[in-house]
Amino acid sequence: MNTKIFCDIAELDQIKKFNKKKIVKGFTTNPSLMRKAGAKDYKSYSKKILKICNNKPVSLEVFADEYSEMKIQAIKINTWGKNVFVKVPVTNSKGKFMGRIIEELNNQNIKINITAVYNAKQTEKILKLINNLYLEAQKKEEAIMHYNDNHKVGFSISNFLNTLTHDNRMLQEQISLYINYISFFHISQQKQLKKLHNRINEFFDEVDDNINMNYTIREVFKHNKPTDCWLIAHDKVYDITKFIEKHPIGSEPLIKKAGTDCTIDYDFHSKTAKQVWQEYKIGYVNRPKESCCIIS
Repeated sequence: MNTKIFCDIAELDQIKKFNKKKIVKGFTTNPSLMRKAGAKDYKSYSKKILKICNNKPVSLEVFADEYSEMKIQAIKINTWGKNVFVKVPVTNSKGKFMGRIIEELNNQNIKINITAVYNAKQTEKILKLINNLYLEAQKKEEAIMHYNDNHKVGFSISNFLNTLTHDNRMLQEQISLYINYISFFHISQQKQLKKLHNRINEFFDEVDDNINMNYTIREVFKHNKPTDCWLIAHDKVYDITKFIEKHPIGSEPLIKKAGTDCTIDYDFHSKTAKQVWQEYKIGYVNRPKESCCIIS
């Protein structure tokens, strides 16, 4: 709790003395104390106090009893100095609540000090109320402690394990999300790579079509030896001389077909085997176009 000490006095000598004390944070006074100190004019005496305490707040009380006069006084007192706090009673001498003027002054950004206690009886009632509130708060605190003891609230092995389980589950979910992301990225990347691979193959096929030569069947037939072996499959010409010795079932089947069209045999091969052949493609068969003669 932040506690500040204010002196409730009016004698100028006393104010000068206590103003030098660092422990005193400000001053408060009222018309009754000023009269006892010899003040004849409220405004001029108040300004003397404000001049002495120019660096500390000073609460100056209104002395009117009715709302309209009290408000006029409060506004005037507020103009006497930057360190002025206008002291306003909670109730007037008739017991009427002054909440309206307190609210209006506050809305005008006028610094106010609200007086709520006037005599010993009020103080006694307030202390009794504070004591009852303290006892009530103490009972609630004891009830909470009793509840915590019965329900083992706070650190316990059970709570620790529950927290650990929760953290572990959250970590597993994060790892799962990360794996799903990587998997998605990998699949997406594989699809893009496949598209790129197909496009490259199409490109090379186009290049082959442009640079490979065309051969007649007669020219292909000349290459019918183990050391010079060409084959035809689907009108494509393959020089498989270097592949003969690598053939899985031996060189004999290839040598028998050397220089001829072996499309039927080619089609019996697997997709993987056909891909191997592409390395040996050298051109296309230039078949003669069919011609006809019309006799009239």
